[in-house]
Amino acid sequence: MLRRICRDALIILWAYLVLALLPLHAQTAVKALGEGVVLKQYVQPFYNSPQIVNVLEVDLRHPAVRIDAEVGTGKVYRTDPTFGRETVSVTVQRLGALAAVNADYFPWTGDPLNLHIQGGELVSEPTSERSVFGITADGVVLFGAPVWRGQVVVEGVEPIPLHGINRVAQQNECVLVTPRWGEVYPVPNGAAVWRLGDVIGTPTLGGELRAKLLEVVTPSSPEPVSEGKGLLVATGSMAEKVRAFSAGSTVTFSLAIEAGQEIVALAPVREQPATQLASRGYWKRQSGVDFWKRAVMAVGGGPWLMRNGEILIDAPQQGFQKGFSDNRHPRTAVGITSDGKLLLVTVDGRQPMSGGMTLYELAELMKMLGATDAINLDGGGSTTLAIRGGLVVNSPSEGKQRPVANSVVVYAPRPAVAEAAEVRLEPSAVTLRSGESVQFAVRSPEKGQALNPNHILFGTTGGVGFVDQKGMFTAFKMGKGTVSALLPDDRVLQAEVTVLAGEPARVVLVQPTTVPSGNERFEIVVRVVDRAGNPCAGVTVQMQAQGAYPQKDNVDTDANGVARFFASWEVAKPADQSVITFTVSGAKGVSPLEVKRP
Repeated sequence: MLRRICRDALIILWAYLVLALLPLHAQTAVKALGEGVVLKQYVQPFYNSPQIVNVLEVDLRHPAVRIDAEVGTGKVYRTDPTFGRETVSVTVQRLGALAAVNADYFPWTGDPLNLHIQGGELVSEPTSERSVFGITADGVVLFGAPVWRGQVVVEGVEPIPLHGINRVAQQNECVLVTPRWGEVYPVPNGAAVWRLGDVIGTPTLGGELRAKLLEVVTPSSPEPVSEGKGLLVATGSMAEKVRAFSAGSTVTFSLAIEAGQEIVALAPVREQPATQLASRGYWKRQSGVDFWKRAVMAVGGGPWLMRNGEILIDAPQQGFQKGFSDNRHPRTAVGITSDGKLLLVTVDGRQPMSGGMTLYELAELMKMLGATDAINLDGGGSTTLAIRGGLVVNSPSEGKQRPVANSVVVYAPRPAVAEAAEVRLEPSAVTLRSGESVQFAVRSPEKGQALNPNHILFGTTGGVGFVDQKGMFTAFKMGKGTVSALLPDDRVLQAEVTVLAGEPARVVLVQPTTVPSGNERFEIVVRVVDRAGNPCAGVTVQMQAQGAYPQKDNVDTDANGVARFFASWEVAKPADQSVITFTVSGAKGVSPLEVKRP
């Protein structure tokens, strides 16, 4: 009996594991982007919701693979409309990188909110207890929340705190501004500014930077930041202290940090015994060493998703609201597997084809993908995955890319390819309704056959729909856009796509926001939309009134899907017997909209 119970338990456990991992066996596409870098795409339900999941799997064991961070435009701040932010696709194009995803949260300027290190240079200090991901020069992968302990030291003067680097100084703060900031610095009112010269060194986390105090000024306009120089900006009580410094003195900026209590340091095992099983892992977990001082790249995010193989979500402790955690949103995450793979993951959301994920669902996904440690990055409209040439392979939720403050960038060599023969993308132009799909293929006119889709990467522009990595395009937003096919020799083929509204799916009340209860005449505005929320024009909306006097019985929707009616309540009838009902003529499956008298 005991043997049979154990056998049955094993069968149940095996069935559970098969069901848990089943979605990952039905992946839409697996395509090699470069040496050690693979794109995996899943377009299917996860957690009872349609999802589009893209996974950039990067083999950190490959000697030619390099991971770095990059601020938008290469500078923190610019006087352009985005204040120095940049779309991920432009970052990939500008750097000639293989791929990139969006990284940290930002305050609508080019300044990442948390730690940012690129090429070993400290660009933005850790500013909170939120999670950070980083890598050292010798390949140690770091997760944690380092604590900033910067200081300004001038000989003969008591050291004062250095509150930050390359950001706008808040009240009673002292901030170092380097040429990485940009060409001009918007000085806060009443701030004291020391111009710095003879700058020695590059700012590094845990290091020091020395400079000479040239002159103190109180500018009334943005202050220039010259190459090879810098600024020391102080406000409030800090301004009074720095004004006491003497011109010509040497100032030392101590860029100190503390590791914090949540550091995860995964050091690569360079030489493994031949008898060691691969399942035992590529990493050795280490502690007691401040690896952050050795980081050559780092970006912030938060909260934690996984730590040491277990799901761990500390959103409240990192200051995230319940709706951020528990509601489904587009998501971006970074994780590491036991066999040395870096996972850069995007989940599309707020779209008919992809509902997005809660943080717990995202953590479960990272675990199914094999991650042992992972953190969440900025998501929502920022979620973007772009590959070489700037091709966007996911579907940003706002229909277009949002310029972001920084990105995680992947560099890896691509195999040499011969230029393909003359080819074309078919169909070259198409018009379809929201919800409809069409298959795109790259064909050779000479042979009349489609090229192997495994050698082609697909993307879209215009936000009108989503194309998967098999070339299947599904429309969902009205407008014009393109489907792009990236060939192995970097040629890009494009087809024009026009998307029209789909069949009516809902009637929504636009106004009034508050329904009157008296006998006054009031306007009722309704909108008819398809499943994706596109307005349906030329649709007849019928109005039936009980306990009310309608002006018209039916109205056709305008170009915005809007129909306008006027009515007044028959106050002699009880309120519970007074209701106005709107239906769409000839539409199946559209629930009536009821407006009741309060």
